[in-house]
Amino acid sequence: MGCSFFLKEVLSKIGNILQSRSGLENVAGTVEFTLKFNNLFDALHRNNLKEGITEGSRDLRVLAFLHWLNKWEREVMAGKISCDNFLTQQTAAGLRVTILSAL
Repeated sequence: MGCSFFLKEVLSKIGNILQSRSGLENVAGTVEFTLKFNNLFDALHRNNLKEGITEGSRDLRVLAFLHWLNKWEREVMAGKISCDNFLTQQTAAGLRVTILSAL
């Protein structure tokens, strides 16, 4: 958990620095993307069976990630986002399998 906090702080500071540089103003999306994956990995990381995702748990963010992934893919399919700005189909499917197997 300490590494997670450190990563979030570093990403936030790097994002702020890069956004102030010419030509790097659009780094916010990359920072947000990295934080989403970090939060997902934090939520999926368990040391024992008693730490599973439960009702009311803050780790329901796993479901929020799945919703975000599905919304992102729908926007690609609708032509709102270039397919070059999405994951490979294998990666998206693998994430869904991983998320659903954790629930």
